[in-house]
Amino acid sequence: TFYAGPIDAAQKPDASQSQKELAEERRHQLREATEAFMQRRDRSVLDKLLPSRRELVLCCALTPFQQTRYAEALSNLDCGGRAGPEHLAAIMQLRAICSNGGASRENAQDEEDALVVRPRGGPHDLSKISVLLQLVPTVVAAG
Repeated sequence: TFYAGPIDAAQKPDASQSQKELAEERRHQLREATEAFMQRRDRSVLDKLLPSRRELVLCCALTPFQQTRYAEALSNLDCGGRAGPEHLAAIMQLRAICSNGGASRENAQDEEDALVVRPRGGPHDLSKISVLLQLVPTVVAAG
């Protein structure tokens, strides 16, 4: 297309100087054509409109059930000794175990493995979001 073609071509490592110049010209033309329809706001505008940001860091220990699943996942991990898509899949699996890990009373081997937190959604909904939802009223009340 008129705008996208030159802009995409200029982003390639082997783009010539003339391609880069044409891309810059098309970016400028596109910006002029769309500025009447688009609002561009930087962070300073939003900072005036939003309340101040507060950050709360919660450290939640893994349950014994999640620890077992995590250890099993690590022992089964084989990424072939080099970086690749297997690493991302492994990280995602470990992250899922830490988030909820299928750690419900139904999946626990015994009462000691069961999670202590009992989210509002029921005993089978044990994701981090459920824990967060329990904390929201307390955090809001604290200001």
